[in-house]
Amino acid sequence: MKYLRNKYIQWIFIALLCISTLLILFPPDVLYFKKLSNYAVHWMLLCLVAGLFFLIFNIHRLLFVCFGAAGIICLFLMNSFNPELFQEKKYQKERGISVLFANPSLSNDDYASTMKSITIPNVDLILLEEVTPDWFDMLEDVRRIYPYHLLYVMSDFSGKAILSKLPLSAPDTILTEGNSILKSSVLYDGKDTIDIFVSNSLPPLTMQDYNQLNDNLGILTEYIKIREKRSIIGANFNIVPWSPELLQFKSNVNFNSSRRDNSQSHLTMSFLEFLTHQKMRSFFHKILNAINLI
Repeated sequence: MKYLRNKYIQWIFIALLCISTLLILFPPDVLYFKKLSNYAVHWMLLCLVAGLFFLIFNIHRLLFVCFGAAGIICLFLMNSFNPELFQEKKYQKERGISVLFANPSLSNDDYASTMKSITIPNVDLILLEEVTPDWFDMLEDVRRIYPYHLLYVMSDFSGKAILSKLPLSAPDTILTEGNSILKSSVLYDGKDTIDIFVSNSLPPLTMQDYNQLNDNLGILTEYIKIREKRSIIGANFNIVPWSPELLQFKSNVNFNSSRRDNSQSHLTMSFLEFLTHQKMRSFFHKILNAINLI
């Protein structure tokens, strides 16, 4: 402990902590640092615990730096979500579009339970990823409830579907490297055309995967900007919400995330679930009010 009271050792510790924090929040294009950025929440908690440790032993310089680093990380992570998002109130007179984004292949329940989970929320739009030929047949009951649908059925992860209670128009499949993006449009209140996208990708394991993801996001960005329509995207890019790729994409297309925080439910979330991050999410144009139910 006496070594930590040496100011030179303290400055070395402070320099290492600041460099580590910057590398986690703003990782360079190096695979190791990209992977390290996934543990930003863990690093924040470590800084907080270290700050409490230095508080107990009255080491003020290290205390302030650790708490400051934890606070900066908190603000950065909060910016990757949408804390201003409001939940729809039953007494609201103006009805918005409700959206559910799900991956049925991840369900551990039987067919009936899975279909019930998808249809009970009674939303306007259901966006699905990883729709395989097996799920195409099992979604028949859902397609009766949602008469307007666009399906891109594949035997791998790239299958997708848009099921709607509102009429769909302008169906399209945007081809990207190694995958595709399903697109359609809905006419809301007979006057506003809203583009609907479903996009997903495998977890990036190499820098080539990250470069390909950036290229695909660039294609989607240009498509959205050219059309200049209000848009909603159901996306699972398998990257953390605070990744530079995702933050840059949201900034380029002026989109918000449909999640308020890192959890699906504060009531059912365990401590270990707090350390994980939800990769499936919806994004919507900032001039829209959307509600993510999944």
